[in-house]
Amino acid sequence: MPKLATPLTDIQVKNSKPKEKTWTLADGNGLYLEINLQPSRKKSWGMVYRRPVSKKN
Repeated sequence: MPKLATPLTDIQVKNSKPKEKTWTLADGNGLYLEINLQPSRKKSWGMVYRRPVSKKN
């Protein structure tokens, strides 16, 4: 059974800092926040879409 991710809070997003590598925080249902180290130290949202019937990417 897959582990369920709890929704991210505003405080978690604001307090997320760059680490040695690019890393992600999962928000659940395919939504994630990616924190980049180089070059601009920016944060960006991404989504993994899965087809409703086949559950494939």
